[in-house]
Amino acid sequence: MTSNARITGSPAVSRPLGRSTLVAAALFFGFSCSEDTGVVPPSVDGTARITGLVYLDENGSGIFESELDDLVAGALVSLRFAASGVVITDATTDSQGEFDFAAVPVATLRLAVDEAFLADSLVARFEQPDTFSVAPGDSLGFLVGVGAPERTISEIRTLPPGEQVFASGIALNDWADLDGALHLENGGAYLRVTDVPSVGIGPGDSVRVSGRTALLESEIILVDGQAFTVDQDARPVTALAVTTNDAQEAGGGGLDAALVEMSQVQVMDTATVADGFVMVGNDGSGDVSIRIRESTGVELAEVSLGQVFPVVRGLLVPAAPGVWEVVPRSRDDADPPSS
Repeated sequence: MTSNARITGSPAVSRPLGRSTLVAAALFFGFSCSEDTGVVPPSVDGTARITGLVYLDENGSGIFESELDDLVAGALVSLRFAASGVVITDATTDSQGEFDFAAVPVATLRLAVDEAFLADSLVARFEQPDTFSVAPGDSLGFLVGVGAPERTISEIRTLPPGEQVFASGIALNDWADLDGALHLENGGAYLRVTDVPSVGIGPGDSVRVSGRTALLESEIILVDGQAFTVDQDARPVTALAVTTNDAQEAGGGGLDAALVEMSQVQVMDTATVADGFVMVGNDGSGDVSIRIRESTGVELAEVSLGQVFPVVRGLLVPAAPGVWEVVPRSRDDADPPSS
């Protein structure tokens, strides 16, 4: 998460919000007062109370998880008239992330977290509607998460380096396949996330990831990644059928990080490299480098020049500007023919 001097972490605790009662999603009352001028009419007594908790949304779920999310001290929260946007009063969260508005007028109101506090790197996620109506004597409670914005993979691929974001998608590989790199797919777009701590994620899992945008051979990836499982085995993973030339070019970059499958791939050359070997394959359309890692269990002794692999699958990873190589995930992706 991009640092903000006014965010201080406290140990997450599991406890109710004291006097607050959480606002249900459908909590709207028919009470209001005039907001044409943004001034509370003197005849309306401020008998309602609004309290809440602001927390750092570590996994982008928009739901407070006491074992994961830190409380946020020093966040400026404003209470406003919904129609005019005029600020009624402000409150700053205490060391436990709590804010408290007493003597709240009967009106249709809106809660907001100060934009200067959020800056360009954070967004606020309200677990209850941020616009609501207040009746006399109400006691309403709110949970507000702050965190990096969620972007689609397609949007992330257009961002400049240095942006902190969340993204969701289907994992294309097991965490162990690429030493902590995960490849995701969502809506036909692909993304590579690196530096992910050990996590039990496998192909087909629906995941949410966070990270900071960076360039790898001119392609946007996420670094310093974190990954969270949303749903295990959400759907089967299917490789995209391409030619060896298409794989080498990654469709002009549009297939960067994709899982691809090539057929009738002839071995044109081999070379030993750190952590395995590279073989050059060609299906008649052009050469592509296929990086076979030791973890696949495939050995160079099993591969010979002229040999034809019926199928080779793997993830596309940039090898140089404009050039990609295929990285099989396991032996199943590049099983040498028996003869």
